[in-house]
Amino acid sequence: MEAFTRRYPKQFMSAVGAVAKGLEPLITDNELSSTYLALKVAYNLVKINTTNPADHAVVIQGVIKAVANDAITGLALEALSEFISISATQKLINNLMVQNLIDSVSLKATQAALILAIVSYKDQSHSSLRAQFVQMVNEKNAKY
Repeated sequence: MEAFTRRYPKQFMSAVGAVAKGLEPLITDNELSSTYLALKVAYNLVKINTTNPADHAVVIQGVIKAVANDAITGLALEALSEFISISATQKLINNLMVQNLIDSVSLKATQAALILAIVSYKDQSHSSLRAQFVQMVNEKNAKY
């Protein structure tokens, strides 16, 4: 699927939403190889079509759930970073999604912080939430 979406983007233009919905269950910390491939396909889908952000929301929400326990590593983490980077650049990540990332950051879930850093760097419209995140981190650091 990754090769097809990369090589034949025009054929997938109208199916972005349906393909994205099929990817969401594959984004998990249990099977990193399927997560890696699903995120590569999701990256290609963003490159194909960004006119309907809702098409990509299901994958972004899946990523937010997956980073909550910090188990994604290696190539899957690299693919996750690339997907979030292009999604933020295309302004597919809304304030609610950023708030969900902020809520999932903890001392055990540092990947959520990584994703938040990428989003805030690529899409400056989330500056108020970025300030809230920095305040939360400072408060947590003060406790320890």
